[in-house]
Amino acid sequence: MTGSLGDLVRDAWQALGFIVAGDREVWRVTAVSLQVSLSALLLATAAAVPTGYALARARPAFASLASWLLHALTALPTVVVGLGLYFAFSASGPLGWTELLYTKIAMTLGQCVLAFPIVAALVLCVLPACASTGRRFVSVLAD
Repeated sequence: MTGSLGDLVRDAWQALGFIVAGDREVWRVTAVSLQVSLSALLLATAAAVPTGYALARARPAFASLASWLLHALTALPTVVVGLGLYFAFSASGPLGWTELLYTKIAMTLGQCVLAFPIVAALVLCVLPACASTGRRFVSVLAD
């Protein structure tokens, strides 16, 4: 171990000082991070909500298999996604001609790949509960 706890505390205070002082570079990096994360979540949600809905309405055997697969994909390691996209977008990869490696688009795509199974699994699990609650609500209103 090269650093000590004192170094960590000193560096944390220095980072906090940059944030409080309004350092342009820190805020620019923060803005890019938020832009990428929110874009990825929006794209993943746009694709995952209809997917989760369709799977919830599917035949029970297929829905069960799809649920298992989605829940397994929620544990997909970030490193695996990153390496997969690196190989795909590197100059010698199949999508190297797009020159997207190390761009905000590639980062958004990576986060979207990670977020999709989480959102779809959430929709798949929550939708049946919402449906039964909706049926009870309608029956109460009908009385």
